[in-house]
Amino acid sequence: MDHVENNYGKKYYDSHLTQDGDVAYEHNEEWDAVFVSYAENIIDRIHPKTVLDVGCAKGFLVEALCDRGVDAFGIDSSEYAISCVREELKERCIVQSIVESIDKKYDLVTCIEVLEHLDPADISVAIKNLCNMSDDIIFSSSPFDYGEDSHISVHPVEFWAEQFAYHGFYHDVNFDCSFIAVQAMRFRKCKKTNAELVRNYENALFQKHQEIVATRHNYQITSEQVNIYKDAYQKHVDMINEELNPKILELEADICKLKNENRLLYEERQNFENLQNLFDEKIKREVNLRKVYEMRAKECDIYERLAAHHQFEYQKAMVRLTCLEKGLTFKELVKRWIPGYENRVKKSQSKKIEQLLAKPYEYWEPVFDAEFYAEYYPDLLSALGTNKKELLNHFICYGMNEGRKGCDQFDVAKYMMYNNDLVAVFGENIIEYYLHYIDHGIKEKRICY
Repeated sequence: MDHVENNYGKKYYDSHLTQDGDVAYEHNEEWDAVFVSYAENIIDRIHPKTVLDVGCAKGFLVEALCDRGVDAFGIDSSEYAISCVREELKERCIVQSIVESIDKKYDLVTCIEVLEHLDPADISVAIKNLCNMSDDIIFSSSPFDYGEDSHISVHPVEFWAEQFAYHGFYHDVNFDCSFIAVQAMRFRKCKKTNAELVRNYENALFQKHQEIVATRHNYQITSEQVNIYKDAYQKHVDMINEELNPKILELEADICKLKNENRLLYEERQNFENLQNLFDEKIKREVNLRKVYEMRAKECDIYERLAAHHQFEYQKAMVRLTCLEKGLTFKELVKRWIPGYENRVKKSQSKKIEQLLAKPYEYWEPVFDAEFYAEYYPDLLSALGTNKKELLNHFICYGMNEGRKGCDQFDVAKYMMYNNDLVAVFGENIIEYYLHYIDHGIKEKRICY
């Protein structure tokens, strides 16, 4: 036992199990979620009344099962780990090694990532003890993890299946244990002929092969659709570039021209300042200061008008340049600069919403079901309850613009993906896709989910 404590004491749990950035093996959100998932799957799919968790560590699985009404127990060879079990469950978890025999029988025994820690000479004894305690065993042992020093009995899954087969336990290939790990298996005691075993394994193998073939086929179809979308997108980009490139070149030429004009204006200003200095020297020598100041004011007025003209031309060029740099249309730029413009647009949009709100509930049934909408979006269920009218109003005013699913038989994202001709017409106006499906898409039998 001292050997066990040296290898699996507090240091092991505090440092070894949290290496490489892993979450500390203690009660926290991550580990609690893992063992709750284990427990709920075991209860829902196997329905055991009594369970023994072999290698229970700090008793997290025992705790999750007991909290859900299962008569669960645990054993572990580490005194430190058992000392960390929740206080009211400590009588259910004891310090004991799996290589020691246990006479009690259980509906189910779980042994998750334990036997790879045993000495190879103890493997056969451990499996015999597991098989003596129950006719139903959930077993998992990593076939890949050679990095941990304590993993001295790492074997592939077929090795473990063979060891259990010696005791009349066979892998239940129809039970999916992947909620624990990809290598997890359920072994059940049964008497089967070789022919029955071959039939069961071949049946499971064929089902998996069908799934792989179907997945491969779906992947091929998806890849083809992605390539089609990429080609269409590239054509769209090329078309936009073909249209915009001449305009960009024209704007660049205008900017270059304006820069030259600004340079000339600067030179003129410098010349004007030089003349002004000369004029200042001249007026000092004038006897009639009043006339001299009037003459200077007239010349300044001429310069200011000239400067204002160039400033106006320069501002026009900067508007074009701002649109180009920000990727905005002139209309979008106006929205930002002109107060009230957005309100005028919203007023126009509100008329469209009023028209849609006036349509009867039956009109929206191809794309909207109030019960589905509330269940699919818990935020709406908590805010609006099951009021059909309120839910439909939300769908019309906000839901369609947000691309929400109104029913199980229509998905606007897939309607856009499968109907590229509509994307060319409606662009990013998502509401139009819902209306098009109601008014035309159903009759045209278009793909919508």
